[in-house]
Amino acid sequence: MKTIESWLPEVLPRIFEDRDVQLELGKRLESIDPRIRWEAGPHGSQGSFLAFSPNFHNDLLPLTEELARAMPKIQGWHFFGAKPRKHWSVRKVLFKGVEYFFDEWRYRLVMFKGGEFFDIDFFTFNPEIDERDRAGLGVFLACSELGEKLFMRAIDRVNVDVKPQTGETTIHIESLFEQITDLFHGELPSE
Repeated sequence: MKTIESWLPEVLPRIFEDRDVQLELGKRLESIDPRIRWEAGPHGSQGSFLAFSPNFHNDLLPLTEELARAMPKIQGWHFFGAKPRKHWSVRKVLFKGVEYFFDEWRYRLVMFKGGEFFDIDFFTFNPEIDERDRAGLGVFLACSELGEKLFMRAIDRVNVDVKPQTGETTIHIESLFEQITDLFHGELPSE
């Protein structure tokens, strides 16, 4: 069997639409470590990315970063050892067959140890979102806004509720990345 770095260049152009390629990549990563995931998407105005995700396991980050570094240079492609921050024009996701929009979500940041780590309290303002789904959506949103490495390094907990207590100040979601990077009292990870 070819190694990932020798097999991937020939199939990478089909990664977005070929289910067999997607399944094979998942199997090859699983043979390295079953906790590794992957994600592909647009990168900038003309490129694409493939991220080897440690799936929030800090002990896997050196391995996924090594996988990304081992990839050959392929024009128009960028490889990452963790999911990069999303630069989306509309904050939305299809989750369990339902499309969710995050543009109206707000948050409150709780800082610990002078900025060594944070809790994020999200507020959906949408009572129709199932309580069990809110947690998964909150982690997805935080990771998407921050990128997986910064999320793993700076975030302790993500809490999601429908609305804040009366009089509580909240911040619009588009400010999350900037606020975390301004307040974080540690080394900011590279993408």
